[in-house]
Amino acid sequence: AWVTCEHNNEKTWESVRDMGSGFLGGLHQRGMFASGKPEDSYFVRCDGETNPSEAVDQGILTCEIGVAPAIPAEFIVVSVTQNTGGGE
Repeated sequence: AWVTCEHNNEKTWESVRDMGSGFLGGLHQRGMFASGKPEDSYFVRCDGETNPSEAVDQGILTCEIGVAPAIPAEFIVVSVTQNTGGGE
């Protein structure tokens, strides 16, 4: 919810990545993922690639999260989008 009040820029994207990575890092430490290495277990993408200028101009912030849970041993990718541009 806090993202709604922030500017859709690199500083906010970094905060989103840090929060997501921190949360997933805690799960990794508890053995929730398939690999022993964090980089092989999960990823959080929130940057200029997931947020092109056209989306930013529309008030859309997108964060991609991928996890490789212990069972099944493959990545599951979730894309989370915050749209502050209103609806139609």
